[in-house]
Amino acid sequence: MSAKIHKIEDHAEENKYKKLISISKTIIEKELNTILADIFDESDDLLFNTAENATSSSEQNEFFDIMRMLRKDRAQIIKSFIHKVQNRISASELVQKDEFNADELSLVSQDEMEEMVAISSISNRSDNIHAEAISHLQARIEHLTLKTRHGFDKTALLPKNFCEDFLSATSHVELNMNAKLIFLKVFGKYIDKALTAIYNTINYRFIEADILPSIKVTAPTQEKSRSTTQTVNDNFYSFSSTEYQTPDYSESAVGGHNIQNIIQNYIRSSIPDTAITKINEQNFYERSHVVDALSNLQTQFSQSTQPVNFDLIKRALLNNIKSGSGGMITKQVNHVDEKTIEIIELLFDEILQDENLTNATKTLILRLQIPTVKVAMLDPQFFNNPHHPARNFLNLLSHVGIGITEDSDQLLAGIEVIVDTLLNEYEQDSVSFQKAFDALNNLINKEYDNCQKKEQHTQKHILRDHARKIVLAELQRLARGKNIGKKNEPLVLKLWPTQMYHVYLNYGKDSDEWNESVSSLKLIIDSIQTPTTQKELQQLVNRQDDILTLIEDKLNLSKQDNKAINLAIYTLSETFLELINLADIEDPEENSFASFAMNTFAGDFNDIKEINQPDIAANNEESLLPELDEDATAVIDKREQLQLLPNDVKPGLWFELFDGDDKPKRRLKLSVIIMEEAQLIFVNRQGVKILEKNAADFASELETEQSKIIADHSVFDQALNNVISVLSKSG
Repeated sequence: MSAKIHKIEDHAEENKYKKLISISKTIIEKELNTILADIFDESDDLLFNTAENATSSSEQNEFFDIMRMLRKDRAQIIKSFIHKVQNRISASELVQKDEFNADELSLVSQDEMEEMVAISSISNRSDNIHAEAISHLQARIEHLTLKTRHGFDKTALLPKNFCEDFLSATSHVELNMNAKLIFLKVFGKYIDKALTAIYNTINYRFIEADILPSIKVTAPTQEKSRSTTQTVNDNFYSFSSTEYQTPDYSESAVGGHNIQNIIQNYIRSSIPDTAITKINEQNFYERSHVVDALSNLQTQFSQSTQPVNFDLIKRALLNNIKSGSGGMITKQVNHVDEKTIEIIELLFDEILQDENLTNATKTLILRLQIPTVKVAMLDPQFFNNPHHPARNFLNLLSHVGIGITEDSDQLLAGIEVIVDTLLNEYEQDSVSFQKAFDALNNLINKEYDNCQKKEQHTQKHILRDHARKIVLAELQRLARGKNIGKKNEPLVLKLWPTQMYHVYLNYGKDSDEWNESVSSLKLIIDSIQTPTTQKELQQLVNRQDDILTLIEDKLNLSKQDNKAINLAIYTLSETFLELINLADIEDPEENSFASFAMNTFAGDFNDIKEINQPDIAANNEESLLPELDEDATAVIDKREQLQLLPNDVKPGLWFELFDGDDKPKRRLKLSVIIMEEAQLIFVNRQGVKILEKNAADFASELETEQSKIIADHSVFDQALNNVISVLSKSG
């Protein structure tokens, strides 16, 4: 097996990967060019039809102007679009978005919200259509970054990025929202044709370059027995941990069996009486001779990756003894030693049948067959002692390798060094196994620290992305059909969503703090709508100071920019004054204040703040914050989906996951369960997010055995339990 580490410095290899990226850029350019002409032609026709049906000459002229600009800049837009996509896979350092930037949550305007919804609709559809090809490509891109410094972000070629780059390429053209939506609609119609060719062709080129030709994505970190706590909030279920702890093998897996007695009975029952007489007459080689012969064979079989034929071992033993005794064989191998060899053979047969072990782990264990035979012969307590260093090492080895699926895995290379050292040093005591056990523990601790940091980073980004989606969904729900006005966009689309974002992260969606934050957003949006009745006007006059105080206090707690907060509060107060003084109620005779305001107001907008307001009695029994219309059906549906999962499905468990027909299954660890969305997030051994699964779909996969839990048990103890059960019945 190769123990090479992933970073390849060879010049020829680097050139191969650079060429691969260059070819990928050419593929992108070719395939996009095949659809862009059709996109522009069809968009031009639709814009012309829209102009023809315009309700005014100014609107018609606006669309004709857009058509002229698009025709004029067509070549430049196409070139810019292709260049932007190609730049995403340029050979440069990967960009990692880490710390939260409040500006990321700025949604700028209602028009851009519509734009985001349109992009999301196109990209989500394309994600579903190309899910398999995207999954393959992302796995190969991730693998490429392990081999060369010319790698790029695995999300670079997601459909969402194509949509955003397309609009960005038209940013210099003044498109109104209707024109943008027309353009995006046509783009969405054609882009899947290009993406199919792009994903399939680039995947094929990666396969030609021997990058994951069989799509076996490494799926690794071993962290079974460590302290774990539920973290984040009630909307998430994820594990945090202190440090890696070695699995406890103090309890033998073989239960109530008296192992030594069963083994002795098995050996005695298989030896004929005549053989016992010969044993007493010392017609057998001493055990020390047999162990010496095994030591000579240890090197010969140390690289074996197949089950050793123990009949061959016995013949090789006699030949080895023969060569050391003048070419004469005068005795036989002791029946006890012979049966001990057979029991070890049965143990390794059981281990090889364990479907929970990866092939890489089985290969490592197979190399330890002869040392295990020697241990069993030399130490009478080997089978009965659950703390034996050799047993601990084999158990820990299986535990560590639960997610190792690739020969190129760096952790596997480290384990191979430990096994090589053990095979070179082990003679006739257990010290070598103890040293190997300690070395493997040290390796795990270092590896775990690195992988845990990456997984925590992944969990943090999953939570942040989910928080942004939740905030955006609430904002879209409450602002739909409402007039926010340019002046109040900083408050409604940036400052308050940022406050909601942090409330969600700190308290979760089921908290009073979150409900109050959402209610406050509804209060803000409702309060800046034009009053249409006397009651609404009276409420605004009565509540305006309380609203301003409430919003200002909450924003100050969010630790955002004080100047931005003060300006937003000032702008909101001006908006209240404008709405109050310019209110146009259907029945003005019942609205003395409205009449007063209209008669008093004079001057420009900035003078509104100076108008005195008459007192209107407050309704102290009325709550300031409005009640929310919650979608209880959706919440119940998600909870019902989660209840379909088996009780033992928890973050931290490893699974063999179904990833589509005609695709190899993946060994991944469940890292996070998003309760609100009934989504399960799976990561590989390095803690990198690989798959998402819906809870109901995953429950169905488990029931039909398309996916399964990987049992992280003590492999030697489990095998010994099975063998002892068989021997006890045969005895």
